[in-house]
Order: sequence, then C-alpha cells, then structure tokens
Amino acid sequence: YEIKKDDYLIIDKNIELNFYNEVAFVAIKNGMHDTKGYVFCSSNSNFKIPEKSTHISKIYDLILSYF
Repeated sequence: YEIKKDDYLIIDKNIELNFYNEVAFVAIKNGMHDTKGYVFCSSNSNFKIPEKSTHISKIYDLILSYF
C-alpha cells in the first residue's frame, strides 16, 4: 500500500515515527528490471546486517525481525 504523509509507526507504545519521513519511494516496477537489489542501512540503526550477500526478497523478513 502507498505510504502517506499521515502514516505513523508506533513501537512499544512509546516511540512514534512518521513513517512517511523514514522511507524512500521505490516503485515496484523499478525492482523488476534487474535481478540485483541493494539495501543501505544507517550504521547507528542497530539493524542486524547480514554478514554475507542475501537475496533481496529476504529484506522484508529482516526488517520484520528487527521489530
């Protein structure tokens, strides 16, 4: 679904993020042009970055496991 300016992400009932400001738009059609995909994470995000290459389709599970 489209992420809109008034969409918020609430974590542990005490952290509220404006989700629209936290993501970058990438059209699904753009992801179909190449089999390679990349994800960039801030070094201070505490996101567990895989040690070796991971298929782009696993990014959803990695993000979900973060929460």
